[in-house]
Amino acid sequence: ATISSLPHLDPRRLTSEARFLSDTTDEAKALFSKGYPVKAAAAYDQALKLVVPSDPRAGEMHRERAACFMYAKQYADVVVEC
Repeated sequence: ATISSLPHLDPRRLTSEARFLSDTTDEAKALFSKGYPVKAAAAYDQALKLVVPSDPRAGEMHRERAACFMYAKQYADVVVEC
């Protein structure tokens, strides 16, 4: 089997998902910096759906989501993220 015959390893799909992940985390950072922490947390949630829990980027995104919730004073959500 070639890589292109395995849908989960299709380079076009992987590139598209990587681009979406990058765009989504960039959007989350921009939303947070503009003072929209809840919307930023939602963007990080979308990005987290694209990575496995063991991916180091997942930990970074959970940390950023916790910061979003802290800024929004949603302390119970902060505890869940940590």
